[in-house]
Amino acid sequence: MNNAWTEEQTKKSVRRQKKALLIAIPSIPIILLAVMAAFAYILHHWFMYPPEYYLEIEQLIERGYLRTDYTHIEYLDFCHNIEPTLGDAYTYVCVWID
Repeated sequence: MNNAWTEEQTKKSVRRQKKALLIAIPSIPIILLAVMAAFAYILHHWFMYPPEYYLEIEQLIERGYLRTDYTHIEYLDFCHNIEPTLGDAYTYVCVWID
């Protein structure tokens, strides 16, 4: 396995390596940025609106506290005027209002 490369083979190999680096160097940060953005989006969605949030909204609609086509103002009004007894039951719905 002692193959000596000619100067032409070496130059060709160097050109290939440079071409690979010109493609790899810009694409690695782009891929990392995309993965980080996707992770941040998923975390944001998970922590701002966990599955319990949607369950509590459905319960509020079923129990008549909100209409099915409620507006943002009605939602904020409900959270602002929530009774102390309901406050513990609907913590996910009104936790990020402030």
